[in-house]
This record gives sequence, structure tokens and C-alpha cells, in this order.
Amino acid sequence: MKHKREKLMRIMNELVIFCENINMCDININFKLAKNHGEVTVSGYSENPPLERLKNLEYILNAPRQEELEEYYWALVGEDHGHQELEMVGILVDGGTINYVDQILTICIYRKD
Repeated sequence: MKHKREKLMRIMNELVIFCENINMCDININFKLAKNHGEVTVSGYSENPPLERLKNLEYILNAPRQEELEEYYWALVGEDHGHQELEMVGILVDGGTINYVDQILTICIYRKD
């Protein structure tokens, strides 16, 4: 369980850094680690989010998970905070959603065990 928590926490950290980089304010985090899956939801106020970057992020989050590369990539998440970090997050998750309603941006990812 500790290993699962560490992976999910690194993913959460990358999402928070992404949100900070796009100037999201009043960030709220929901971290859920259940027996068979984990979820992270990050939401906050965003007056003018970069819609093209969000569209790209949603595409990355919903790319097929690559379990055979997981042990290598999860250790790298958090090392360098660039665009590549989000691509690594996409390899580590099973899916994600992005919603923008009334200037509240919500990014949710999930990961099955």
C-alpha cells in the first residue's frame, strides 16, 4: 500500500505544479486511495485557462497506461517540471477528466491497481 500511496502522491504533485503554472488560484485537492484504485482531484479558480494545453493534458491522461514502463517512469516523476512530466503522468494513470465550469477548473485522474 505504501508504494501505491507514493506513486499517487507524485502524480498529485505534478498536477498541482501544472495548476500552479497555469495560474490557478485557491487550489483544492482530494486524494483517495482505496483497495483497488486511487483518485486525485485538483480544482480551483481559473479566470483564463489555456484551453489548448488542457485539451492536450486530457489526451495525455487518457492514453493507454503502460504498465511495463511504470517502474522506470514513476521514479522519474518529480525530477524535472516540464512538459515531459505530464507525459509520464499519462503513462502512470488509467484515465482522467478535465472540466471547466463557472471559472472553476477541475482535473481528476484515476489509477487502477
